[in-house]
Amino acid sequence: MPKKESTETGRRRAAGLARISTDLQNQPYSLESQCTRIEFYARSQGWDLVEMLSEEVSGAAEVRPSLDRLMDLARSGKIDVLIVTKVDRLSRTIRGLM
Repeated sequence: MPKKESTETGRRRAAGLARISTDLQNQPYSLESQCTRIEFYARSQGWDLVEMLSEEVSGAAEVRPSLDRLMDLARSGKIDVLIVTKVDRLSRTIRGLM
């Protein structure tokens, strides 16, 4: 599949999402660590990280302003890819995204 590129820079535009749950004792990676890993990955792929969002909220929470922001960026065509350190940082279940 060919890469989709932004028209201004010729590079993919990425957004990152870092999340830690409200259960702070069982977090394998801090927000800072996740952000660092996301930034490194974007650079390694030659992508422009246009937005980095982080939140401290349960993945099962119904109100997630950062996730809402990411969905708005995707729907409006302002980002081409989303980067998370693990899929469960996005949502606990795929059903939770629908």
